[in-house]
Amino acid sequence: MNFKINPKNMRRLAATALLLAAGCSNDTTTPTGTVSAESENAAMDQGKIALQTTRALNNEQLVEDLTGGFEQGLAGEAAGIEMEFGSELPDLNLGVAEYTLGARLAQSRRSHPARAARAPQIAGKDFGDLLYQDTEENFDGSITVISVYQDAPESVVRVEAVSTWPQGNLLLTSSTDEVVIDRGADYESEADDIWFSFRSKLEFTWGAELERVLDARAQGGFQDNLQVPVVSTFKPRANHPRLLDQVTTLVVDLQLLEVDNDELFVSVDRITRFKGQAHDGGQPRVVESLEPSSPVAEGEEPCGGSASRAVSFDSKSPLVDWTDQIDWACDDTGTVSRTVNYSDDTTDSLSLSRAANGIVTLQAADRDGSTATGSFDEAAGTFTVSKQCPAGSDPVGATISGQSNADGTQWSLDEEIEYADGFMERNHLEGSETADRRELSGYTVNRDGRTDFSLASNLEETVFEGMVSNDQGESLEFRVETLADGGYLLDFVAEDATARVEGHFAVDAAGCGEGTLIIDEGENHAEIKVTFCENEMQDDTGRLTRSL
Repeated sequence: MNFKINPKNMRRLAATALLLAAGCSNDTTTPTGTVSAESENAAMDQGKIALQTTRALNNEQLVEDLTGGFEQGLAGEAAGIEMEFGSELPDLNLGVAEYTLGARLAQSRRSHPARAARAPQIAGKDFGDLLYQDTEENFDGSITVISVYQDAPESVVRVEAVSTWPQGNLLLTSSTDEVVIDRGADYESEADDIWFSFRSKLEFTWGAELERVLDARAQGGFQDNLQVPVVSTFKPRANHPRLLDQVTTLVVDLQLLEVDNDELFVSVDRITRFKGQAHDGGQPRVVESLEPSSPVAEGEEPCGGSASRAVSFDSKSPLVDWTDQIDWACDDTGTVSRTVNYSDDTTDSLSLSRAANGIVTLQAADRDGSTATGSFDEAAGTFTVSKQCPAGSDPVGATISGQSNADGTQWSLDEEIEYADGFMERNHLEGSETADRRELSGYTVNRDGRTDFSLASNLEETVFEGMVSNDQGESLEFRVETLADGGYLLDFVAEDATARVEGHFAVDAAGCGEGTLIIDEGENHAEIKVTFCENEMQDDTGRLTRSL
């Protein structure tokens, strides 16, 4: 944990500070040699409040809320809901290595289909006619049927090799490789061959299919420096509860065919479709796209480009569609945007842009009609966000600003909330961290007046010290020390214009303990022994119990 504050928690921290300050009583009677019953009751209440607040400070979730990362200041506003489709998609392994086409084509030339392409030409055959067929038994128990079909023009053939496992296979029922080759003028030589396309299909034992196609026929066949699409289509088993199919298109720059592993990524697009009907009448779907500003090699990080993800939801969903878009340049400038449309014709939108000078700007609009604008200066470590609420709202708007040094060990936040009657609520937080101490301090100004507070801890967070005071003359100082056995010690002093309450409590790991309240009211003095269990004081009915 570190003292870097999320702006969203400023009001909660202010509320905690007010809780600490509450309970000091102005309602006293004439001293009678002992403190008044009202002061004693107020002291008991103050002890309860101190214990409740200590419990809150020792509650990990609250402490994390109060001291959550400053760097997450806008992340909570920008975060979207998870979209879990449960599609159980396989890993399609879309790395360039799988599509090193020089190696793939070289391998194919040595395979059954490539050798079968050398089969003698049979005159007078029409398109699609079988020219040659052979059957081979393989070492793994599979049987491969090799067929050569006439294509067009006359020198072009389609060679298909289909392998099956009559004795069964754990993963596959069949495997199909298909190539289309122009054998050139000399059918017996590979020197003038032109490869037009390659197709591979796997049929799995559970009913799914995966097919990949590389087709360069429209471009005159595979050649150096050609950009060719690699289309992968996955179809799940017919009874899959949600998924229809997934089609991925990877465009690859072949570079030199005779050189392995020199191919480059050009772009990748993927469409995943689900069963059902979307709001626009089509299938619910996810459409993803990535295009680097220039082709990149396997494992290389693109310095610029664009990426997008668009989700179209089922018509039963309150969400219609969700689109994320990012465009970035090699100089680290760019824009990230999000748009979410709902079935009630409302829209959430968010845009973050980074300029060449390092300034990040924010523009956002919520479906409730509120808008936000802001900026973040990376070099100065400062940011400002202003929010305007819809017409008729109260409050009408708010502004949050902050700054931090480079390593986040010193920072400050300010919040101003404007109300419809013109009243301005103000909150301020600042924090610092040294080699052995973390400190947090600030104030809040609201309709009840001003409250100042401070909180500090050691780095191990075994000791907390704090102070709260307000402009009504009420104040509280406290110290909490966590013990090795899970219990803790609490010491506090609470004062107002008429009374002073000093408390010393020892609490065990189960939350029960005992302590002393020392009350001074003018010239009157009293000490009260008390016992308690924290779980009995979670509502207004719980009280400290006086020990006689």
